[in-house]
Amino acid sequence: MASTTKRKIHQYSEAALEEALHEIRQGLSTIRAASRKFGVPRGTLQDRIHGRVSEGPQKMGPDAVLTLAEEKSWSSGSKT
Repeated sequence: MASTTKRKIHQYSEAALEEALHEIRQGLSTIRAASRKFGVPRGTLQDRIHGRVSEGPQKMGPDAVLTLAEEKSWSSGSKT
């Protein structure tokens, strides 16, 4: 039977993440201290600082199989 528990996604804002990264890069705070101060997971900050994850918001889920144009043509073709 499939699990019915809802997954938690990040509970912090992009602004909090950016501020935490700024403090770490300026040497004002350690990764651990910034994590506690801004409520951003320590692993997230480590990944961003060490370049394992690109900057900016991340898209969740798998990549799209169809382009938007292909999807529109499929959906318009199915109507009778």
